[in-house]
Amino acid sequence: MKKLLGGLLALIGLVVLFLVIVAATLPAATAYRYAEPRLQPLRLQGIEGSLWNGRAAQASVYALPLGELRWTLDPWAAAGLRARGEMALSGRDLTASTRLDATRDRMLLQDASARLPASVLAPALDIPSLVLLGDLDLKLQALELRAGMLQTANGVLAWRRAGVSGAAEARFSDVVVTFSSPRDGLIEGVVSDDGGTLDASGSVVIERERFRAEVRLAVRGDDPHLAEALRYVGERTADGASLLRVEGTLRKLF
Repeated sequence: MKKLLGGLLALIGLVVLFLVIVAATLPAATAYRYAEPRLQPLRLQGIEGSLWNGRAAQASVYALPLGELRWTLDPWAAAGLRARGEMALSGRDLTASTRLDATRDRMLLQDASARLPASVLAPALDIPSLVLLGDLDLKLQALELRAGMLQTANGVLAWRRAGVSGAAEARFSDVVVTFSSPRDGLIEGVVSDDGGTLDASGSVVIERERFRAEVRLAVRGDDPHLAEALRYVGERTADGASLLRVEGTLRKLF
């Protein structure tokens, strides 16, 4: 009986060891073929390496190419049916990195940073007369998604080397949005400037799949180029400022 029990335990140990070896060396391309339907709208191409340490030559979301994706995951986290590790994205116009901890319907990003062109805001702001210049610099202490939708966020989004071109051209001070979450499902942002020629103030609210923003823009001091550019932004107020109102719906990310 002892020999039988010992043999059974040895067999179980060998099976577990075999599964660990298979999991540790599982090609990332093989794992992706099985997981691809659940990862939509994310698509990976040119996959190399293992499930735990690999890269994709091209990552895209909703058919929008983002760049090369690299990842390092903790194999032991898989025992708890979760993914934990680090990811970095490097594209022509976009760079990003983050630590992540994800389960089937929840994803937590920590110490996340990203840099991308300000022009990506153009569809949301809907100012066809002007092209947005400069870069968006995102720093997040934490961001949580549940069922693919934003749940909480704490961090700062800064519009660096800000400017516009087109019907009018102007360069102005940085614009900053500081985000926090007073409760689950609600993200609030406070809009401010760094004290240059652009006087910016307002708020951004993201609640579940809806977002809305109201920002007052005015010239601080004397800047005729900026004053001309603001004529094409939002609604004119009684004091000569521009009031920009934006609202819309966010897509599910997974």
